[in-house]
Amino acid sequence: MQPLCDGLFDFGKLYMSEDVQYKMAVSVRELVQFVMLSGSIERGLGFVGPSPALEGVLGHQHLQEGRPEEYKAEVYLKHECHIEEVALTVRGRVDGIWELEDSVLIEEIKTVSGRRP
Repeated sequence: MQPLCDGLFDFGKLYMSEDVQYKMAVSVRELVQFVMLSGSIERGLGFVGPSPALEGVLGHQHLQEGRPEEYKAEVYLKHECHIEEVALTVRGRVDGIWELEDSVLIEEIKTVSGRRP
């Protein structure tokens, strides 16, 4: 068996299986919603204007415009891991990525409006 998924993604000891019997695909959003069954990242803040989606997009764009040249905005990622007879694919879009010399930084931006607590 050969080790798989080392480096950037730390899923513990995962090994390539010669007999993939089950294939599963999940979006990052679905995975997070399953894992985080309750709670909120807003802590009392949120968008209250007429167009919360537009405000969020404008906030993202404002932050992304100031990023360095190496920064890539709105990147689709997909990663597949094999655990015994299961092949799991996790996919989704991230707000931004910096590809550095020895690492990759993934950015997920959350924008809210309102007073700080």
